Amino acid sequence: MLIDKKLLFEFGAIQKTYKEGDMIVEKGDNAKFYFQLSRGSVRRDNFNQEEIILETSLVNGQSLGESFLFSEDCYSIAIQAIEDCDVIRLEKINFFNLLEMHPYLYLILCKCMGEKLIYQFIMMQYFSINAVREEEIFEEV
Repeated sequence: MLIDKKLLFEFGAIQKTYKEGDMIVEKGDNAKFYFQLSRGSVRRDNFNQEEIILETSLVNGQSLGESFLFSEDCYSIAIQAIEDCDVIRLEKINFFNLLEMHPYLYLILCKCMGEKLIYQFIMMQYFSINAVREEEIFEEV
């Protein structure tokens, strides 16, 4: 678990069950909650305008879309249950109260967000290199 479940519940979190196919976060929504997956798996789609540019699977213990809580931006991602799952949900204000009372969690969150950014960067490089190679192949034909 990224953040201990007991600690999240102490600050007012609730656990919500989503069925396969349910949307947890929709592109364009305001970030109002910290989400942490406690059972099951979800798919996160990153968008560039209306096109999905990166699809990622997340599993137990991972957080969902937390970087948007630190900005006023709307989600540029969508998160959908790919199987029945349980998600712990903590309101944004309570999430920041939790961080204020337990500042060591900032380092854990930064590490998590950093790993996600690095993964996204590597995957986008991979896809752009392959797209260039495909263009070169089609130009040769």
